[in-house]
Amino acid sequence: MNKINSIAFVVLLALSASTQALESDYSQKIVVNADQQKVDIKQNKVTFFHNVTVTQGSIKLTADKVTVYGTGEKGSEVMVADGRPAKFQQKMDDGRLMKGHANHLRYELKSRIVTLTDNAQLQQQESLVKGDTIRYNIKSQEMVADGGKQGHVTTIFEPQQLQQNKKEQK
Repeated sequence: MNKINSIAFVVLLALSASTQALESDYSQKIVVNADQQKVDIKQNKVTFFHNVTVTQGSIKLTADKVTVYGTGEKGSEVMVADGRPAKFQQKMDDGRLMKGHANHLRYELKSRIVTLTDNAQLQQQESLVKGDTIRYNIKSQEMVADGGKQGHVTTIFEPQQLQQNKKEQK
């Protein structure tokens, strides 16, 4: 295994660390709170403005504006959030939080894919990935990060041994 593949493997392990999203989240109601909303029945979309918070179980999305596009199939809506930044978080089954933020965020409910674009960042505990675009599949726990115009992706991870030492010191 070459050095690049080894690093990518360690980063993926650090971010996933055998954790999975809480499956019970997806059977919960989606609740949206905002200062204002606009419904376009013809286009099958609802747009929420100012101080928008979307929750579904442990999933929480906050943004300045969220547009929900209906597809005609219940449970397959697409949410597009914009903010400075828009934020996404979800509790994993081991209690740790997966957090992400970007200026533009797309959440596809059916496929459980979150795409963070423009100043994207995804973090779990001390492990962090930054880039122009990050696509995270919650279900399969696969992530692809792209540096875009910057031309690079930054990854910071804390080795397992360092995490263990911190736990022992507490």
